Amino acid sequence: MGVLLLVLFTAWLGIATRPVGLLASFWPANAVLLGLFILHPQLARPEGWIAALAGYVSADLFMGGDLLFSLRLSLVNLAFVASGLLLVRLMPRRFRSLRRPSGLLALFAICLLASGCSALAAVLLGHLVSPRLFATAWEAGASWFSADLTNAVLILPAMLSAPEFFSRLASGRHSRRRDDLWEFAPVVALLVSLMVCVGVGGPASLGIVVPALLWCALSYSLFISALLTLLACVWLFVAVSLGLVPLLDAGNDFARTVALRLGITLFALGPLTVASINQARNRELLALRQRADHDILTGALSRRGFFRRGEGLLRQHRGTATPLVVMMLDLDHFKRVNDRHGHAVGDEVLRSFAGGVRQILRQSDLFGRLGGEEFALVLSGLTEADALGMAERIRSAVARRPLHAGTDHVVATLSIGLAWYAQTPAGTLDELLADADRALYQAKDEGRDRVVMVTLAGRESPELSALPLA
Repeated sequence: MGVLLLVLFTAWLGIATRPVGLLASFWPANAVLLGLFILHPQLARPEGWIAALAGYVSADLFMGGDLLFSLRLSLVNLAFVASGLLLVRLMPRRFRSLRRPSGLLALFAICLLASGCSALAAVLLGHLVSPRLFATAWEAGASWFSADLTNAVLILPAMLSAPEFFSRLASGRHSRRRDDLWEFAPVVALLVSLMVCVGVGGPASLGIVVPALLWCALSYSLFISALLTLLACVWLFVAVSLGLVPLLDAGNDFARTVALRLGITLFALGPLTVASINQARNRELLALRQRADHDILTGALSRRGFFRRGEGLLRQHRGTATPLVVMMLDLDHFKRVNDRHGHAVGDEVLRSFAGGVRQILRQSDLFGRLGGEEFALVLSGLTEADALGMAERIRSAVARRPLHAGTDHVVATLSIGLAWYAQTPAGTLDELLADADRALYQAKDEGRDRVVMVTLAGRESPELSALPLA
C-alpha cells in the first residue's frame, strides 16, 4: 500500500507539470521509486512491483487517460526502475555509497544506462505510444531518455544521502552553529540568484544560479546540497513552463525541451560533484583529527585532544554558575600487572578499563589518557553528590571486570582524585588537574582503591574538604 500511495502521489505531481501534447516537464515518480527500492530492497518483490504499476495506471486514469494507453506508459516507466535496480545490484559494493565521489560517478552512469533502457522501451512501443504524444517513436525515446535522466540525477543523490544525514542528526554528530547567521548566507544567495534569473531571462540566465549552488556545495553536507540543487532545478523547470524564464519558443518546441532537460542535468552535476568531493575531504579531515585526538590503544582522548577540548569546555562555561568536576584516575599497581603477565595483558587491562568508563559517562563528558595508566575526566553540570556517585561507580566497575591471563585472573583496582567546583573556575585545565591530582595522592596514601573528593568554591578561595570512600 505504501508503494502504491507513493507512486500515486509522485505521479500526480508529474502529471500536474505535463504540457499539452508532451510528457511531464518534471516526473519524479520513476526516480523516487528506484530510490525507494535501493534503500529498502525488501520492497522490490512482486507485490511491490504490482503496487507500483497500479499507482502509475491509477494516477493517469484519475487525470482522464484511458486504461490501455496508461498501461503502456507505465510499462515504459517501470523499465527505467527495473534496469536501474538491476544495475545497482550488479555494481561493486564499494561504488554503492555516495560517501566517495566515485559513488556519485557510478550513480550517474546508472542513471544514464537506465534512462537508455527506458528510451529503448519507448522506441519499441513507439508505434503504440507516439501517435498520442510524438511525431515518431524516436521522439518518444529521446523524450523519455532526457526526462528520466534529469529526474534521476536530481532526485537520487538527495534520497540516497538522506539516511546518513538523518542518522548523524539523530546521534548528535551533525553539529550546527546555531548562533552563526553567516551559515545561512549561501541559501540567501541562492534565493537571490533565482530571482535575478527571472529578471534577466534568456538561456544565459541559468548561469547566474551556478555560483550560489557551488557555495552551497562547499558549505553544507551532500544531502543538503543535493536537496537545494533539486529544489533550484525544479523551480527552473516550473519557471520555464510558466514563461517566467523565457527559454523556449511558444509551443514548447520538442528539441528545445529535450535540450533544456539535458542542460539542467549537466547544470546540476557540477554542484553535486563539488558537494561529494567536499564531503569526502571533510570526512578525511575528521578521521585525521580523530586519530590525532584519540589514543589508539584505549579509544580515550589523547593528551593533546583532551587538553584542547577541555580548555574549550572551560571557555564555554566560564563565568556561569555551572558546576564543574575534574577527576584524575590511576590504575593501582599497574606496573606489577605488566611485570607479572606481560605488556599484552596490560594493554588489555587498559582497553577493558577505558571501555567500562565510557559505558558510565555521558556523551558530553571528556575522558582522556594522559600517559601510561593515568587518565582524567572533565564533567559539567553535576552536583557534588552526583559527581561522587559517578566516581564511585567508575571505581567499582573496574573491580568487577577481571581479565583472564592464562590460568590467572587479573583484577585491577582504581584510585580516583576528584575536584568539584561549585561554579566553573577561572583557572586553566592544568591548574584544575593539579587540584584533582592532590586528591589522587591522598587516595593513594590512604590505601588505594578509593575515591577522595576535594570541594572548592573556586580556585581563588578553596574550601578544602577531603571525603574518602573505602
